[in-house]
Order: sequence, then structure tokens, then C-alpha cells
Amino acid sequence: VEIRWEGGTGTLFNIMSDNVTIKGLNLYPSSSFEGTAIQVADGNNNHILENYIGVQQGFENGIYIAGNSASNLIQFNQIANNGNGLFAENSGTQRFNSILDNSFYCNGTGIDLQGSNEDIDPPVINEITRTTVSGTAPDFTLIEVYQDDDTGCMGVDCQGKTLLGKALSNSGGDWSIQLPFVYQQMNRALTVTATATDEDGNTSEFADCETLR
Repeated sequence: VEIRWEGGTGTLFNIMSDNVTIKGLNLYPSSSFEGTAIQVADGNNNHILENYIGVQQGFENGIYIAGNSASNLIQFNQIANNGNGLFAENSGTQRFNSILDNSFYCNGTGIDLQGSNEDIDPPVINEITRTTVSGTAPDFTLIEVYQDDDTGCMGVDCQGKTLLGKALSNSGGDWSIQLPFVYQQMNRALTVTATATDEDGNTSEFADCETLR
């Protein structure tokens, strides 16, 4: 379902309750960098799934989390071309919000949590080879490693467009993934980033990008 937002600086979907699902929509504004596609304000256990947010034309904010919002799931979305892909204002108790299996690209900022989600640290990428990516993170966190691709939008912040693999950090915080075979055969630069999600569901911002040349 395609929805073009004509509301200027307002909000297209404002979730102010619990257990709401927004799924399978193509959302974009009539003018670039206007308004917010989806806001979760004092909402819990909501699901934002399989949407195209700003892909056709970007909002000021793709997803905006405000107030006392917890245990929301943001998964399998394409979030692109927005001023902020996902922004949390950290004005209340915003925690346990999981951001998994999404594709972020060409947003001015990918994920900006402002200290929410219990201020979970992003992973650190220590090494990239033609076959593996490894690093450190908080103990026992789910690591998602992504390719960063700023084709057509140079100068934006590091963010994850293509999911390359997942790993669980061990008791010492170490983690490693094996790259998909097609990436092992690439004879060009590869830039990667990652997120960490703890056992409570708090997902971090994107890690600093590292590049294998």
C-alpha cells in the first residue's frame, strides 16, 4: 500500500497505544525532508514491519520514538533518504526497543538514540578480512553486521544497508562472522558497520564503519 504524506511538518502515523502493527506500507512525503513517517509516543509492544520508509522520497524523520515507549520491534524495513532514519528523543523511559534486520541507507543519520535503550554501546569492529569480520561488544549481545553503501548519497553517516551476518558475543565480548561467499570473491573495497542487541532487546546505534580496501 502506497501512502503519500501531504501533511507538511506533521506526523503520518502517531502510535500512542500498545500492540499496534504497521506492516507492508510504502510511505513518502510530497516534499523532501518534511514530517515524520511513524512516531511511537508512549507506546509499548508495537511492531513496525516490512515497510518502505522514505525510499521513494525522504521524511525529516523516518521513525521517531518519544515518551515512555518500550519493547517495540522495528524489523525488516527499508529506511532511506530521510534526515534521520530512526531518532529517539530520550524524553522518558525508552528502552527494550529492538531494531533488527532492517536496511538503512542514504539517511543523514541512520540510528540516533540520544542515550535511550539503556545507552547500550555499539560494537567495535576490530578486523576485516576477505572472509571474516570480527570485533568486541557487550557480553552476550546479538551482533548484526551490515555493509554500508552510500552510493548516490555521499557524506551521510555510516549506516547498515545490507545484512551480512549475525553472531553472539561471548562472555569476553568477542564476536566474529563469516562473510557470505559472494563478498569473499569481491575485488573491491568493502565498508561494514554493526549493531548490538542485548538480552532485554535494547539495540545500539551503528558502529563506526571500517573499510577493507
